[in-house]
Amino acid sequence: MTSVKPILLILLLFASPALLWCQTDDEENDSLTADVPTITEYEKYNKILGGDSVRYCNGQPCKGLVKDFYPNGNSKHRGYYVDGRIETTYKNFYENGQEEREFVVKSFKTSTMVIYYPDGKKLSEIEYLLGEPVYWTDYYPDGQVEYTEKYNNSGEYILFRNFYYRNGQAQSTLTLINKKENIFEKIEYFPSGSVKEKGQMLYNRSLGDYQKTGVWITYNEKGEVVSQEHYYKNKLIEGENDE
Repeated sequence: MTSVKPILLILLLFASPALLWCQTDDEENDSLTADVPTITEYEKYNKILGGDSVRYCNGQPCKGLVKDFYPNGNSKHRGYYVDGRIETTYKNFYENGQEEREFVVKSFKTSTMVIYYPDGKKLSEIEYLLGEPVYWTDYYPDGQVEYTEKYNNSGEYILFRNFYYRNGQAQSTLTLINKKENIFEKIEYFPSGSVKEKGQMLYNRSLGDYQKTGVWITYNEKGEVVSQEHYYKNKLIEGENDE
């Protein structure tokens, strides 16, 4: 299952590629090394979320608490490793000392990730079930919610997916209304809050795609109907313009 929002994370979860200090609690290592991973590269060691890489410390798979540092002495990463892979919790930090993310295993099935902007404000909150994201929220730099989505417990399909303007108004909503038939209601809004377009979407499981179906109505900002169109599997069958 793939969320639409990780693109935002790729743009924001940056880090300096400078040489870093690496140290473990099991065995001290105070030599500079150029092969310590950048912030985003720690994800490949996260066994819970599907990472399959093994990290080595002094020629052996890392174990216990591993600490990485920037050249200025600030913490870069702290994580607990078992056989070279993260299996419980870890934190990453920006070079300015601000926490960049925290991953925590809550139980055998559940875990959470909180990711921050460099100034300390929340960027994302993610809840996982058996390694799959089932609830995801992204925030604008001012703290307003930008995006939120929730999946069913198997992670197979969404229950809702909402985008918001910076002013807090909903930009678009996608909500499951018929589980048996895989039918969703989609509504798009103007920044003022009035409805811009609405209709139904069919989730095509074989394609993993949401397709327009049935009648779709478009409105102007006054709430007047502009057009009505009929769709079947994303293909326009007929339509009429009311202007």
